[in-house]
Amino acid sequence: DNDEIRATISREGAIPPMVTFVKAATDAQNQWAVYALGALSLNNEANRAVIAQEGAISPLVSLVRSGTSAQKQWAAYTLGNLAYNDDNRVKITLEGAIAPLVTLLQSGTEAQKQWSAYALGNLSCENDAIRQAMELDDVIFPLVELVRTGSDPQKQEAAYTLGNLAASNDSNRDEIGREGAIAPLIKLLGSGNDDQKHWAAYALACIAQNNEANRAKMVDEGVINPLMTLVLAGTNEQKTQAVRVLGNIASVIDEDSKFVFPSDQVITSLMRFLRTGTNAHKANAAVALRKLASSNDDNCGVMIRNGAIPLLEMLAKTGTDDSQKLSGFAALEKLRSGFGSDFTSARNLLYRVAVGS
Repeated sequence: DNDEIRATISREGAIPPMVTFVKAATDAQNQWAVYALGALSLNNEANRAVIAQEGAISPLVSLVRSGTSAQKQWAAYTLGNLAYNDDNRVKITLEGAIAPLVTLLQSGTEAQKQWSAYALGNLSCENDAIRQAMELDDVIFPLVELVRTGSDPQKQEAAYTLGNLAASNDSNRDEIGREGAIAPLIKLLGSGNDDQKHWAAYALACIAQNNEANRAKMVDEGVINPLMTLVLAGTNEQKTQAVRVLGNIASVIDEDSKFVFPSDQVITSLMRFLRTGTNAHKANAAVALRKLASSNDDNCGVMIRNGAIPLLEMLAKTGTDDSQKLSGFAALEKLRSGFGSDFTSARNLLYRVAVGS
């Protein structure tokens, strides 16, 4: 796993003969050539482009469809690495990779399931045409099963892929919610490893977007507490996605909706950390408050009643670093834009109460 070595091997001209082995060789030679191309395409965009230009994609898809067990596994892995490239995604899809990858996802070995989920996740990344090309009934259920009962790597890849399928696609969000993905994703959010928590939060953020039924399920399944834990103490990637989830759950989709976002619970917790948390807690709480303030006016009202204005002003003026100050200022701007003249009146009324509490 060394980027410099990959680049050196490529410069020495290793890729064309490796692709030749993939096209026509004994099973053993073929298997290790596929494995080598997978390793060379990891974290190396130039190698991905060269491998595709040398004509590797079509034989790799054929191996996923009809190779030996090991060939299928490593071909799926290599296609997943190649699919980080936008042009390669299209080529892989046009070569018919989706159907055999889905077959591996459904009935392959444990390793085949992991790498087919990985490949399908990268194929569906930021490409709605490819998302729509996947048969939802065939793809989503086995992914949900991997999140629920798979190995740690399988859970991570399945969560990532579900998030990509849900991004910018209302039908996929509906189907993912109906297939029962929300509860196991929330469980992963609370008890998974760091990568699993990150991708579970990402998936939930995508699934919640513009989908009232999914938002209500998330709240009913107890998503708020693990989200708050990530917002305040997660990795940077986890915090970003957790704030996205909170914002998407809180956003008003339908003015006549009966769904009630637990604003008081969330905002009160954030306010507590804004008052007495660590420097990092204060900055992260301010970011979350800004996102919630952007979602709807009711959230702004809850923040003002809980004394957010003077606390955010203090953070913007006296924060210990630029991140804190900018976070406080951005949250204030959202409250100010939402309430206009009421902002000044509320600030004056609540300042001493909030600071003294």
